[in-house]
Amino acid sequence: MEPTAQLQSAMESAAELRASLQQQVLSADLEIADAAEREKRGPASDVPEIRKEADNARARLEEMRKQLQAMDRQNAEREKLLATRLAHSDKLEAARKAGQASLTAIETRLREARGDTGYRGERLRIIDPGIVPERPSSPNLPLNIAAALLLGLVLPILYLTMQMGYQEQRASGRRSVFHAVSTARDE
Repeated sequence: MEPTAQLQSAMESAAELRASLQQQVLSADLEIADAAEREKRGPASDVPEIRKEADNARARLEEMRKQLQAMDRQNAEREKLLATRLAHSDKLEAARKAGQASLTAIETRLREARGDTGYRGERLRIIDPGIVPERPSSPNLPLNIAAALLLGLVLPILYLTMQMGYQEQRASGRRSVFHAVSTARDE
């Protein structure tokens, strides 16, 4: 509610006006000095007119100095008002930041309280954060290839062993039948 930008721009424009007025004061000083020089060197007939010009320049100079003093007072008041407003603004900003920090703390506590009631008193804490794997864990190609190779070697051997055992049983069964038939013939 306390504008500082307008006050700062007013102070800047007052500084420009003061600089312009200061140049006019210097110009009036030069005019007075020039009039004094012309009065000494010039003809006596021009002296009253030169004095009149010098008096006018002195009056203007005095008026400009009064304006400069008034501007200096007004500028000092503006600086004081600006400093007060800036201090008040800084104080309000600090209070706002403190209020924001306390609001954040309260929201955090509220979130924690809601979380605690959702777990019925159990306190769960994350021990290690989850890590996204760089490569997939399944299918494990080297393991699958090794298993296929092993099965490719073991299964045919097992099959052949069982087949040979079966054929041997069959052959021994036939031999026993032939042996029984041949013993029966011999008798």
